[in-house]
Amino acid sequence: MAAALHFVTNTLRMLSGVLIWGAHFGVVYIFTALACARRFQDLSWLGIDIVSWTVAIATVMAIAGILVILLPAWRNLYHRSPQPATPAFIDWMTVAFGGLALLAIVLEALPVMLVPIC
Repeated sequence: MAAALHFVTNTLRMLSGVLIWGAHFGVVYIFTALACARRFQDLSWLGIDIVSWTVAIATVMAIAGILVILLPAWRNLYHRSPQPATPAFIDWMTVAFGGLALLAIVLEALPVMLVPIC
């Protein structure tokens, strides 16, 4: 039972960046679709529309969440003495998937700032 729990926690740690990216993707596209379907995309606060605010807040939260997971793995991987193969692999995968997810989140949020919403 302990080995199964250890496997699940390590797998979730490695894939946490991708999971956060998936949640960000869902929030951005579902909120944008609802704003267009229900016609409240023109609501604004401080001169910025509601969809841009939502995407910006979701993006900042997603990046912060990934950095919370990625930075300790980066520190373990590059700033400690050599590790056994399995912990080093887990840290490497966490950093790789986290970096890929950071890039995906930035590229996903970029069109909201460049293209009209609906």
